[in-house]
Amino acid sequence: MRKKKLFSKLSCVLLVCSLLLSSALFNVNGSTEETNDTKIDCGLQLLLEKTNDNDKISVSVWFEDIDHNDVKQKVINFLKNDIINGIVTKDTIEMSFMDNENLNTKISNYSFINEISSNISFEEISTVISAVRKIYKNVLSEYNKRMYNNLVCKLESEKPEIIMMSKYAPNIDLRLKKEQIYKLSELSCVNQIYYLDENAKFIEDVSDEEDEEDLPIDTSYFDVTEISNARDNFGLTGNGMKVGMIEAEYLPLTRYFPNSKLTNIRGTVDRGKFHGTRVALVMVGNDDRYIGAIPDAELYCTIIGSIDSREGAIGELLSRNVTVINMSCSMIDSEYGYNSYGTLSRYIDYISCNYDVTFVMSSGNTQDRGVSSSNMAYNAIIVGNCDNNGELEMDSSYVNVRDKAYKPDIVAPGVNVNTTGGAMTGTSASAPMVTSAIAQLTQAFPSIAGKSELIKSILMSSSTITEYMDLNDVITMTGSKANSISLSKEFGSGLLNVINAYNLISNNYYISGTMYKGCPQICKSININNAAGKLLRFSLSWNKINTEDTSYKLDSITLEVISPSGQKYKSDYLFDNKQMITFNATENGVYKVNILKNYYSLSYQSTDYAFSYSLQ
Repeated sequence: MRKKKLFSKLSCVLLVCSLLLSSALFNVNGSTEETNDTKIDCGLQLLLEKTNDNDKISVSVWFEDIDHNDVKQKVINFLKNDIINGIVTKDTIEMSFMDNENLNTKISNYSFINEISSNISFEEISTVISAVRKIYKNVLSEYNKRMYNNLVCKLESEKPEIIMMSKYAPNIDLRLKKEQIYKLSELSCVNQIYYLDENAKFIEDVSDEEDEEDLPIDTSYFDVTEISNARDNFGLTGNGMKVGMIEAEYLPLTRYFPNSKLTNIRGTVDRGKFHGTRVALVMVGNDDRYIGAIPDAELYCTIIGSIDSREGAIGELLSRNVTVINMSCSMIDSEYGYNSYGTLSRYIDYISCNYDVTFVMSSGNTQDRGVSSSNMAYNAIIVGNCDNNGELEMDSSYVNVRDKAYKPDIVAPGVNVNTTGGAMTGTSASAPMVTSAIAQLTQAFPSIAGKSELIKSILMSSSTITEYMDLNDVITMTGSKANSISLSKEFGSGLLNVINAYNLISNNYYISGTMYKGCPQICKSININNAAGKLLRFSLSWNKINTEDTSYKLDSITLEVISPSGQKYKSDYLFDNKQMITFNATENGVYKVNILKNYYSLSYQSTDYAFSYSLQ
């Protein structure tokens, strides 16, 4: 289910040549005639070159996607009695399946979402989410069994050895010989094959010294992000929200959570390890000495350990009906390393698109070495680390290479974050700030639950530019002054601000919908009568769906904003699924927004997008 939900310019010659080569891969129906190496990911290709014929390699095989319209119909049938009894409306289901062509006329004026969203309760949303997840799991379990049987027939020489058969995505992990891998790459049902490093482990980076109980606790990091304001003055304590937390090795120590709704699902506890405890305290700490960001939320915790445990860890949280998952850990893959897109990132992208859940992940603590392959998911929100003044922490990781998605997407305080379990510095501390902010906003506005492209757009356009975001770091800039910075390599969009995001949603400063097959652009006129003298921040985010990490297969969309006097601003980085424009407004009136799918994108795909803006 796909919900409603900057690279340096290439030379014209190179771009045209690339497009001509890309277009040769497509026939009129949008299918592909692929050679072996286009389906075998680059990391795996390098490994195959030095592998003996009889050696087995662990790989992750991705198949062509299922029929999402079929899933929608099954969800409707499953909820038939709830619809009849008025527990769930068809509009709520329609809103969850925005990529169906039969909705095209219904939302042609883009008002459908805002018209019904204010009337939807979180209970109704949760009922639909639960049904969607159950149906998808059943459909994909059967689908992957059929795919495996198909592979067995094609690989006549030897039966493929299963490592994991997914129940949540069109994906099976196998151990195969080189010849078998090449043969699979020729099958039309196979979409992409990645190397799977079974020895890769998830890691976390934090001191393990326990805090002295009588030390004062400074929680000013909540004030900087307006989290404490949202909690204390707006009543956004996380009440009714279900949040997931995935740790690398050890679960939180329950003695630090006497009044919290914390459940450890699976994993071990080490009394000398405090990473998970501190991450959880930032979110749901609740005692006389320390109150976390969302003390009334339900927090479900599990460990992931290694890549082959991803299905169990994420599946356990989905079954608890969480709508946001915090991952303050990362994994280094021997063939993909940093700044590359591996099978775990693709898995997270697929789950995010189809299961109504938003992933929040730490960017890591290796500075310009980059972001690990496990945390390069396009649809996740990747968080960098700054101090309370908005200065980037020296070790905060960011992508500094061309032709890749730039991460992080946003930053939050993560320097000397004090809790009753001790202080923590790193992106591990920054990520739960953003996770908590999402829970607060979902409590206030249930209709955004799990809609990752909308939540990302809102958080980006409402974030604040810090004085440390300098012009040498800019990805997109709409003017010559520092306050025209839109996206930065190190900071993403800027510093998290929950109240700005709350006001944005309250004022309906967003559009959310789908760009359908053959729909090259969406044009919207916005009357902003209080823009003059304000900093206008516009952001666009869209879902990366089930395709590999190749430029011509990642839908590329340009964002244009035209002022009332005709001044045009543009953001068009090709290798990411977000765009942003920032400028000082000098006039009130009608601003025109153009969302343009670039002509070399996969026009036969429906793409869920969200656009939002804020005045600061």
